[in-house]
Amino acid sequence: MESLSVITGKFKNQKIQQVEDNRTKYTPSKVKNAIFSILESKQPVKNTTFLDLCAGSGQIGLEALSRGASFVTFVDISDKSIKTLKNNVQRLSVSDYVRIYKKDVIRFLKKPPDTYDIIFIDPPFNEVLFHRMTKRLFNTTELVKPGGRIILESFKDYKIEKNEHYSIEDKYFYSSVKIEILKRKG
Repeated sequence: MESLSVITGKFKNQKIQQVEDNRTKYTPSKVKNAIFSILESKQPVKNTTFLDLCAGSGQIGLEALSRGASFVTFVDISDKSIKTLKNNVQRLSVSDYVRIYKKDVIRFLKKPPDTYDIIFIDPPFNEVLFHRMTKRLFNTTELVKPGGRIILESFKDYKIEKNEHYSIEDKYFYSSVKIEILKRKG
């Protein structure tokens, strides 16, 4: 397994502790860099509020902070992920700029505490759970500010159901992983 580190920005090259759980999957550095390059071409990360769902170690949200996001909310249900995430937040001294929820993502999505400019979701590649999470996410506008974006990391064959709130802006394939960027309509 490759080691994790912040790619660029304020925390460039800072190491990120990994979750000690083989069920946790990580976005490879090459894909993480591509996600942020694509996103920056559409919507600057600087001064945004960012939601990292199924956060794991927090590597995506911490990358967003490093690139200038003003605040990041992390959500994960795993005790091991939350412990690792807290350690990473403490290591980078960013506790004033984050909120961590130990909660089931679907329950979190039912009563979100805020709206966000950018949401990243990398749910477990369990098709039933994946479908439930994305269906809930795409059927609400309570989470994403108008013109905001959702970045979805999924398995290559996953198809998003059409919905009235978001349009697919782009799709990118990296081996067996698909990255889709959706923009909130209106």
